Amino acid sequence: MTIYEQIKNILNDQIGSTVTASEIKHALKAKFGTNASSIIPSDYCYNRINDGIKFDKHIFEYIDHNIYKYLGERYPFTGLIFHKPTGQTNELIYGEWNNGRKIIYKTPVVQDSIEGIRIMGSFAKMDVPKIIKKNTELKESITQDNSNILPQLLSRHQIFALINRADDYEETKRLITKLDGLKRTRTPFFLNLDDLDEIFHWKLRRQYSRQERNIQLNTDELVRKVTTYGFSMSGVDDRDTIRFMLKALIILHGVQIPVASAIMTLCFPEKFCVIDRRGWRQVHGKEKEDGNYSIREYIEYWSIIQSTAIKFDVTPQEVDMALWQFDIESRKQ
Repeated sequence: MTIYEQIKNILNDQIGSTVTASEIKHALKAKFGTNASSIIPSDYCYNRINDGIKFDKHIFEYIDHNIYKYLGERYPFTGLIFHKPTGQTNELIYGEWNNGRKIIYKTPVVQDSIEGIRIMGSFAKMDVPKIIKKNTELKESITQDNSNILPQLLSRHQIFALINRADDYEETKRLITKLDGLKRTRTPFFLNLDDLDEIFHWKLRRQYSRQERNIQLNTDELVRKVTTYGFSMSGVDDRDTIRFMLKALIILHGVQIPVASAIMTLCFPEKFCVIDRRGWRQVHGKEKEDGNYSIREYIEYWSIIQSTAIKFDVTPQEVDMALWQFDIESRKQ
């Protein structure tokens, strides 16, 4: 039995499940004794092609680094096909699927080029098939009841008291109000280069100068196209939407998950929150070891903040800001 057949065997009745590469490797080793180093789930994706494969076996949708959604064979997939050649930094759009029909481009397109952004924008507007997820032992669940996850925040009154003591309260309020006004006048909504620069200054503060050379690589046209595309994203659920939006925004120079989350939060404070070292420390009780955040880590963090926001009838941005201030005050004691 080939590795491809082994994977289908263990996931046969789990269409729609989200699994990690390590879970797949562990399951195949336990059931078939397969060498983990020989198992490469990304070789079997609809939306990603690796060097040196025929690209004729498709059962997964690549979600994020080592995270996959199992769709099974002959799924009516609609979406783009991406490829990152060995030794290169640029991600390429290699082709596309349209309702199960595979089209390989004669010439791959650089993802963060103007043409790449145009292609991704057109796919963001397309309806894609929805699948019903089934429970699976392989799936890593995210706790839905997080009411006791943040014992630091005890009441709605405390949240607003913390926010009012934050040193950037006025600037945050000004930016949210400004961007809310732009949403009313720009259809579809987008940011320009100046808008983005304000967000960079707000998020990076004294660290702005360290990123300035990279930030200056952005053009007004690139910012407008990327944000138009990113803000138009809509997934099958909130987590899908977050995943798509983050992937779009990190196309911009100087933007990784923390800054991308800041863009999303200032533009849509009722939906999103900013991920940073202070919030992470309060949620997890320890420092972030490497200082980097994955899309998966953001979604898990957002889930906790969102649950707390629902509990106290506030926005995720307000919970996030209160948690930031709580961390500052608690470390002064």
